[in-house]
Amino acid sequence: MEPLARVVRQGACLEASPDGCLVSETGARKRPVWSEDVIDGLLRLGGNPVSHAKRYNLSGGESISMLEFARLLLRHHAAERPFVHLPVPAVRALAYALGRVMPSPPLTHNAIAGVINDADLDPGEAMTDLGYHPIGVREGFRRCFPIPREIQPESSISEGVQG
Repeated sequence: MEPLARVVRQGACLEASPDGCLVSETGARKRPVWSEDVIDGLLRLGGNPVSHAKRYNLSGGESISMLEFARLLLRHHAAERPFVHLPVPAVRALAYALGRVMPSPPLTHNAIAGVINDADLDPGEAMTDLGYHPIGVREGFRRCFPIPREIQPESSISEGVQG
């Protein structure tokens, strides 16, 4: 779950930033997956002859860009922040500099790669062969980060771009 932990940490930085968010190359697409869906998919493989000698993507049910994911996270926490787009080389230089002067820098090359690289693997074959039905990003947010009903923002987290 290291990638999820990294996304959550990055999300916490988005929420805590008083001056805005720094986002670079936000067009990368991700397909976050709920851990229970992975377990369900693995259980569906066991003893299933249709799955022999095959590989399946047990990814999430919805594709989302990193920019939309960041907006969803902020909207979920009823926070508004501007986005400032920085060129990747500048962000990498900053990560390098921080790594030279800090033992645990808040920005690393791995974190940058996690934002700018696609991770949008289609689970279609697992859905067809195994009956795998992963939840989408927005449902995952509702389950993972519940907000008491009395403080829900007006704009529901179910709004936005569907993958």
